[in-house]
Amino acid sequence: RCAGLDTYLMIRFARFGFDVTFYPFAVACVTVFPVYISSSRDSWKNEGFFSLTINRVDENDSIMWVVVVFTVLLYLFVLRRLWMEWEVVIKLRHHFLENGDENFHKSSTYLKKFRNTCIVECVPKRHRSDRSLQIIFEKLFPGQIKNAEMVIDTSTLDKILDKRRKYLDKYESVVARYEYEKWKYEQGSTRCYVATSEPIEPQVRTSGSCFKGTNESAIKHYKTMVDQLKVSAHEEYDKIVEKRMQVKNARSLSNSLGNVGDRDNFDMYFLFLPSLVQEALGLNIPEFFCGTGFVEFKSLSAKQSAV
Repeated sequence: RCAGLDTYLMIRFARFGFDVTFYPFAVACVTVFPVYISSSRDSWKNEGFFSLTINRVDENDSIMWVVVVFTVLLYLFVLRRLWMEWEVVIKLRHHFLENGDENFHKSSTYLKKFRNTCIVECVPKRHRSDRSLQIIFEKLFPGQIKNAEMVIDTSTLDKILDKRRKYLDKYESVVARYEYEKWKYEQGSTRCYVATSEPIEPQVRTSGSCFKGTNESAIKHYKTMVDQLKVSAHEEYDKIVEKRMQVKNARSLSNSLGNVGDRDNFDMYFLFLPSLVQEALGLNIPEFFCGTGFVEFKSLSAKQSAV
């Protein structure tokens, strides 16, 4: 409830590693090691580290049964601990698949959608559309698909936002440094000692190479770039929303027409072709979506059969 399923299982795995190493070592210190040390077999192989291994025990020595029993009990202990971990993991996994994370909204509609939805990755470019994804799964699971949606490719918007963030960091850094220098100058002017020279507003070369170009106020330049990239981000976002609405409207229109048609039956044949072959045939057409999508089934049993 506090750390999440993956983190909790990682902690349990670390605890499992401690249990199957420390406790058997402690038992071996009082059972197996004394057998090795007290053995009377002497050879060059029993010096140093090998004096604390099974090499020190003679093959026909009756004390060998201690080592055999310890080994059998060790394997039984490890298998038992693995079974205990499996019982915990399978219960937690089923609970997560049924109810989601503790932070999820607990409304019945949301939980039903979560339970019946699975993620689809590495979708071929030719099939990166809501309609095409739904057609493919309708053919694989007839009458069991409620909805299918692809994830929008926002890489261009991400690049704009990353670039704006870098300029924003530069702007804040320059402003902070300049304001600090001004503060030092004002503090020096109000005291007995002679103040330093008045700070100059930082400059930046805005065009050309390192030896050519014009100097400009760094504060104004970075502020202008931040504002321009903000406008570009809004424009790109509006394009994404507009394109998404067009795709949604086109999908609604095509669904209202009824049957899928021969074209989609023809597309089904190219589903499992390698990407290089599809590119050679001119089938890999860039789409508005990335290679990840979500498919919502009508029942939990249909989803389980898919995964």
